[in-house]
Amino acid sequence: MAWIPSYGPEMRGGTANCTVVVSDGLIGSPILDRPWSVVAMNRPSFLKFEPRVKPGGLLVTNSSLIPESTQRTDILEFRLPATEIAHEHGTKLAANMVILGAFIGLTNAADPNTVRELIRETFAAKAKILEINFRAFDRGLQLARESGIVKEA
Repeated sequence: MAWIPSYGPEMRGGTANCTVVVSDGLIGSPILDRPWSVVAMNRPSFLKFEPRVKPGGLLVTNSSLIPESTQRTDILEFRLPATEIAHEHGTKLAANMVILGAFIGLTNAADPNTVRELIRETFAAKAKILEINFRAFDRGLQLARESGIVKEA
């Protein structure tokens, strides 16, 4: 796995992004112009990255913060109100876990139990936050599985 976070002026309120490449083999370059999937957590990110999704790809959007849907007919979009769901489970800050669960449920990019173990390791010292993140992740996973959509990585 390789990842490249993008910071800079984004830290002052613009779109922040991170490219993640997951592969069983060698990764030639983690730089992508046309990713097969994009997760858009807010409207500025949606506007910037939705056009870049490769035809046949997947766009996962946080409909709590993104009112519009893609107009593209060559990609699959999965919309869910991640911020609202996270708030229902204890904090809006867990919206990323809702989206992570949905992404795993839609793509089978990783084993959900492995992801849960990583969440446990990350939040081991914060029991309350750990449980909130587990619930948020599981809800996103459930919603994705109930959708019947499976987009293999």
